[in-house]
Amino acid sequence: MKKEHINLITKDLFNEVKEKDVLRTEGRDVFHKNIKLTLEQRRAIISEAQQLKVFPLWIMLQEEIKHLANKKMYYDSKTEYDLLFGKAMLWTVDVLEEKIEHLSKLG
Repeated sequence: MKKEHINLITKDLFNEVKEKDVLRTEGRDVFHKNIKLTLEQRRAIISEAQQLKVFPLWIMLQEEIKHLANKKMYYDSKTEYDLLFGKAMLWTVDVLEEKIEHLSKLG
């Protein structure tokens, strides 16, 4: 598949999210949309991250996504793009896991 075709097919899937729009930390401070969260908001984020990482549903969904990604890469792939798509799915799960783990340890 040519790059032009991929861009045409996926152009509506992407939105413009800038770095300032994401949830980020600087030391123990937490920012969202470039606004520093209050102490109460920060505590809520930390508590939610601590809870989320042990929720059975969250754990099951992670396992399901990893299973689907591996299935896509090793059994259903017909092109190198299928393999890359599966790897992107795994990367997404890793990013979420790392972000939740990092936030959960801020407290």
